[in-house]
Amino acid sequence: MNERSAKPSAVARRLAADLSALEREALHGPHRAESLERLGELYAAAGHHELAMGAWQRRLDACTTAEERFVAALALARAAERSLERWPEVMERYLQAHLYRPEHPAPLVRLALSAAARGEDPIAWLFAARASELDADCEPRGVLTREERADFDALLERLRPRDVPRSR
Repeated sequence: MNERSAKPSAVARRLAADLSALEREALHGPHRAESLERLGELYAAAGHHELAMGAWQRRLDACTTAEERFVAALALARAAERSLERWPEVMERYLQAHLYRPEHPAPLVRLALSAAARGEDPIAWLFAARASELDADCEPRGVLTREERADFDALLERLRPRDVPRSR
């Protein structure tokens, strides 16, 4: 290893300082919930899903409204899925998010896509059929990415029995 690669880069030092500041704010600051949200997003983007799960769980515990709980619980479920947690735990986390906003399809869409990826088409169809009955444009918008929506539409087409009319 050469001398240059042994020293942390300016970017790495800045990232460490930002993480440290966010952690302090998340513990004691007046904007604790927002700091926990940013911390969870940062950890997830960096591929540290276990740390992201911890931040999102703390965010969920700090939430005061059903909408905030829904967003935090959905982010926690996604982090759990990315951390390769066991399927029953991931499913439980998505269903918990669904309880906060039962009219929102996002947790059920994620469950359908995850089940299909695991080759569990009957379970995927169960979640997909229910999700397709819900309003995909309800608030909060942007919880489902364009790619997730496209994947979900393709999944519906693949799984829908041919004699069932399209409801969307």
